[in-house]
Amino acid sequence: MLTRDAWDVLAGAAGIYLRTQRHPAVAGLPPGVPVHFCDDIYEDTADLGAVYPAIAARILAVAESTGSVVYAVPGDPHTAEASVELIRAEAGKRGWAVRILPGVSFVQPVMALLERDVLPGLQLCDALAILDLHHPPVSPDVPVLLAQVYSRAVASELKLTLMNQYPEELLVALVHAAGSAAALVEWLPLHAVDHSPH
Repeated sequence: MLTRDAWDVLAGAAGIYLRTQRHPAVAGLPPGVPVHFCDDIYEDTADLGAVYPAIAARILAVAESTGSVVYAVPGDPHTAEASVELIRAEAGKRGWAVRILPGVSFVQPVMALLERDVLPGLQLCDALAILDLHHPPVSPDVPVLLAQVYSRAVASELKLTLMNQYPEELLVALVHAAGSAAALVEWLPLHAVDHSPH
């Protein structure tokens, strides 16, 4: 879903850079505006922890060479979007102005699909930020929502980290395409999250 403000900015852009084309909202982008994707970085970067810095570097390079850039991410840029934080920090060091428009976060559609309220507590983590850790920095007593589990490789590495804290038979929900007509929730044991057919 796009907000009206986001639509207006995207429709008026000379070009749009998207973090990924793997999102249902891509089909609803304004027509006639050239769109560039960063999916090649996900595919070509062996170290998953280097993905967001590489995306940020690309967006900053475009801004430097053209004078401005419109960069869009799925959902809200203030919710679990490490590339946005990296871009904002580096742009600030360079004295560049940055305008960030709020969007519709994935959190609400996910929680609606799971029929859960975020209260009494919810931990939100970026899967790429914790998959190389020995022990996940989360409390096992509070539900955790892990963003950016976008491939089997990520799911495989993530489950190894999580199984250092959670039982391997723990049922976990894999949520696909939240907020779209194709939304799907799969309940799988933790040890099998990388075997999802979706």
